[in-house]
This record gives sequence, structure tokens and C-alpha cells, in this order.
Amino acid sequence: MSYLLEFIAVCCVFGILIQNASFKKWLKELSPRSQLILVGFVLIMTAGHFVRSSKATFPFVHWDMYTKPLQHLEMYHFELEATLSDGQLIELNPSRLFPSLGFGSLRIHNKIHNLCVRLETDAKSYESDAKELLEAIAYQYERKHPQASLDAVSLKWITESLSDNSSHSEVLFNLNRSQG
Repeated sequence: MSYLLEFIAVCCVFGILIQNASFKKWLKELSPRSQLILVGFVLIMTAGHFVRSSKATFPFVHWDMYTKPLQHLEMYHFELEATLSDGQLIELNPSRLFPSLGFGSLRIHNKIHNLCVRLETDAKSYESDAKELLEAIAYQYERKHPQASLDAVSLKWITESLSDNSSHSEVLFNLNRSQG
């Protein structure tokens, strides 16, 4: 029903425009070819307005402006999980452990992310880098929380599929500190 009302409103606007004497005079002065192009353009624009029209408002419209949506988009991120000496599991946030102005937080995040990518492809070659990084993170946590002692730190690599909302988690490296 609303499409019909909108169509009637558009027709009324065009009707008022066509009734205008100066518009009629201008239209008659155009060559037949120009008149045909103008009428065709207006008809195509009007039809385009009503084709695939959505009731959703911006930005939730159902059309792709300059691109096509990715079909199998996957998102990767890491998580750091630690086990306290009492067995409690906690999540470690590197940005809070190493607060920084500017790009410092981004650098630590990128360093861990890049390490995850390397560990996924060649774990043996980057084992010492992972151990060194996780030891530094554990040391910083214990420095900020003197009452806590970390027995283990795990670096998890999480893959989330945005096309089917599935998630996969994989432990890339586990630093066991309780054995010395």
C-alpha cells in the first residue's frame, strides 16, 4: 500500500511539473531526440526508485554500494589464558599489562598476532620466541599482581567464520612454568 501511495505522490509531482507553462515551453523547444532521452531518463530513474526498494533505513539497506559482500569471511584473533597457582583460569590482556600511549598497545598486539601466524605455519622454528614472549607477559602480570603466581600461560588462536557463525579454538603454545 505504501508503494502505491508513493507512486501516486511521484505522479502528482510529475503532473504539476508538466502543467507548468514555462516547463511546457522549454520541453517543446527541445529536439525530438532530446525529448526522448529526457523522458526515458526520467522513466528509468522513477522505475529504479521502486525496483528492489527496501523499507530498511540507512545504514541497514539491502544493496551493495561499491562492492559485493565476501561470502566466506574468516576472522582470526588470539587469546592469552593463564592458570594461577590455585588452579583458577584467567584471561590476560596485553594492553592492560603493557599500557602505552600511541601505538605501543598496537605494537604488542601485532607482535603476538604475527607470532600466532608463524606458530601456525612452523611451530618448531618459533618455539623460543613464543616462550620468551609468554614469559615476559607472565612476568609483567606477576609484577602487577604480587600476590598471584602463574603456573601456565596458553596462547590460543581463534578462527571465527562470519558466514556460518562458527568458531574454532586452537592452543598454539603452552608455557608451563610450574616445572621450573
